Amino acid sequence: MRTSSLPRKMVPSRSRHWAQTIEMPKRELLHIGLLEAFHGF
Repeated sequence: MRTSSLPRKMVPSRSRHWAQTIEMPKRELLHIGLLEAFHGF
């Protein structure tokens, strides 16, 4: 079973970020989105 060593290299950093965001509640996601939007402006 050498497949366990592949996922880390194959999976990009974006997928990890999405995994974390999916775990977070929608309210926090919306709040962070608004904060990022304001910071962008």
